[in-house]
Amino acid sequence: MTAIPPISDLPAIILAGGLGTRLRPATGDTPKAIVPVAGKPFLNHLLNRLDHAGIRRAICCTGYGADKIRQTMGEKYGNIDLAYSKEDQPLGTAGAISLSAGQWDAEYALVLNGDTLFELDLAALLKWVASKTDVSACLALALTPGVDRYGSVSINNEGRITQFVEKGGQTSGWINAGIYLLQRTMVNNFPPNRPLSLETDIFPALIGKGLYGLRQKGRFLDIGVPEDYRAAEEFVCE
Repeated sequence: MTAIPPISDLPAIILAGGLGTRLRPATGDTPKAIVPVAGKPFLNHLLNRLDHAGIRRAICCTGYGADKIRQTMGEKYGNIDLAYSKEDQPLGTAGAISLSAGQWDAEYALVLNGDTLFELDLAALLKWVASKTDVSACLALALTPGVDRYGSVSINNEGRITQFVEKGGQTSGWINAGIYLLQRTMVNNFPPNRPLSLETDIFPALIGKGLYGLRQKGRFLDIGVPEDYRAAEEFVCE
């Protein structure tokens, strides 16, 4: 069995440092994490879900527009205490998590992309991971059309990830939903103070070493391109 902290003690790390270059035709220079969706910053919708799930502390990993994000979101959202980890230069997804590590000390952390929403059953994810004995990382997997844009993730009967399939050539499948449960000891082994990507540098090297994926059939939204950003209001209002 894996010792998972209760949800109220589980830190959430939100990756909100991206430049959002593809989104700028629709949103200008507003940091992607706080572009307006249904009249509110996008992060509000993500934090609403975390608050409802029972998360009580979140760390926003910021880069581009860091000060504006902090001014917009403040130090508290609902029942969630907000903290910030600011990159002086782009560090990539894993590099940003490594930089934030001084602000949390739980055995596991929940990591979320700050430009996606997924209807995750967090309690079910934690219960499933707790039933395993060797989890270094677990990815939430979403069933979605448009796998040609994202690539897909293959797992075996135990839920171990066996392959990351490159983008292109598929019309639907299970994708990385941008939500991860990461073990602290794994994060401690990230090379410090250098750009590092979870998706290309870390996860592929973990195949066969405690890397799992859990399929959940909730809706998925990625606001990274203008056409999906335009659909975001309908998604959050349903």
